[in-house]
Parts: sequence; C-alpha cells; structure tokens
Amino acid sequence: MITSAFIGLQGLYATLMYIACSQFQKLRTNISLIGNRGLNRMQGSEDGPASEEMAEQINVCIRHHQDILTYVHTVNADTLSQLPYIGFG
Repeated sequence: MITSAFIGLQGLYATLMYIACSQFQKLRTNISLIGNRGLNRMQGSEDGPASEEMAEQINVCIRHHQDILTYVHTVNADTLSQLPYIGFG
C-alpha cells in the first residue's frame, strides 16, 4: 500500500512538473515573438505605439514567468512535503 502511494505521488509530481515545463516552452515562444512583432511595426521609430506594445508584451512575459515560478514552488512545497507522511496514512 505504501509503495503504491509513493509511486502514485511520483507520477503526480512528474505530471505537475511536465505542466510547468510546457508553460516554460510557451513563455519561450512568446519571448521570441516579441522582437519579430516589434520589427514589423517599428519602421525606424524608437518611441511610439510599437515600443509601448513591446514593453507591454515584455511585462506580460515577466508576469507569466513569475506565475510559473510560483506554481513550481507550490508544487514542490505541497507535493514533496507529503513524502515523509505517506507511510503513516
């Protein structure tokens, strides 16, 4: 019984980490698209709507990154903290 609970927890942990990894891949894609979108719209101007839009996109990416880190920290704290108690359940 203890072994199956431990294996189940490992599977859950792996799934949750896979979700975090997929979010990092989405973030990487979004970051790589920021410059491409901006180059198409800038047309030689450093200020204006294009640079403001790029700044907003960067802020969105930063918030997404912080959300991912919060998620990973929560998963690590909640899931890994349960390992010592599996044998007593």
